[in-house]
Order: sequence, then structure tokens, then C-alpha cells
Amino acid sequence: MALTRLLPALVLASAATAAQSVPPVGLRANIVELVAVALDDQGTPVVGLQDSDFEIEEDGRLMPISTFAAKNADATGSPADGRAVVLWLDDTVPERAKSIKRIARLFAEQTSGHDAVAVLLPNQPSDDMTSNKNLVMKRIDAF
Repeated sequence: MALTRLLPALVLASAATAAQSVPPVGLRANIVELVAVALDDQGTPVVGLQDSDFEIEEDGRLMPISTFAAKNADATGSPADGRAVVLWLDDTVPERAKSIKRIARLFAEQTSGHDAVAVLLPNQPSDDMTSNKNLVMKRIDAF
């Protein structure tokens, strides 16, 4: 009977000792995702860009681009190809509002009936996802 009580106590003591001897693991990840829309002088989207076409600087230092994925906002072909997109139109820099609206409209014009889009505006109720391009444009125009 004493052995039966002693065994669980030894297991608990062993587990506590093991937990104390394992050093804590400190993990830190810095992920910065940048989304860029490249337009030519006429406002037409530029396609076919590669990571070598971009430079990213932080505090005057060139930063490496570890991952690059070019995405074209072209119309999709089937429901399986549809995208769920949230356009957050930010007005923290008012002088950029016109450009933001123009870029959002360019993107929205390229969506298909298979894409679900929500347009979020600051200090306004959230928008439902919709595949109706006219509703998306109306919401962008409200910006």
C-alpha cells in the first residue's frame, strides 16, 4: 500500500523536476507584408513585375525581400478561383484619398462574379461581402 502511494508521488516529482530543467524558449518573428499596386503614367496597372523591380528601405537601409508574389487583379474563371477580398479604405492621409479611391476602383473593375468583396470605411458600419460589382463601386464612391 505504501508503494502504491509512493509511485504517483515519484512520477509527480519527476515531472516537476523535468519542467524546471527545460529552459524557456523565446521566439520572435518579424513579418512585414507589403502590398503594392504599380501603375504607369496613364494609370494602367503594370504587370509582369519581379522582386528585382522593387527596393524596400527601412531607416535608409536597403532591406532584403525574402518572399515575393506577383498578383494580378484579373477576372477569375470559376467559383473555385474566386477570392475573398476586403478593401480597407483608410483616410488617415486625406491628400491621398483620391488616389486610394482610384486604385480601389481599378481593382474592383477587375473582379468577377466569383469574387466576394467587402469595402470597409473608417467610422462606418462594416460592409457585407458581395459579388455585386455595382455595390462594391457604390461603397468605394462613398469614401
